[in-house]
Amino acid sequence: MTTDPAQGREWLESWTDVFGVEGIVVKPRTSRYMPGHRGAWIKVRRRDTTEAIIGTTTGTLTRPSS
Repeated sequence: MTTDPAQGREWLESWTDVFGVEGIVVKPRTSRYMPGHRGAWIKVRRRDTTEAIIGTTTGTLTRPSS
């Protein structure tokens, strides 16, 4: 835990290179964890990811053969 933005940036840059660590959580100092409630907590990720489904067809788009 830190209130120093520079320390938070250093953690984001160094600790998130570890497998399985996505980023850091920023929250008000007085905020408590409440299961199922997000509140004012913000997750800062080191990298953005996107999920996609990719497919293909053979033949033309108007008359595909498979």
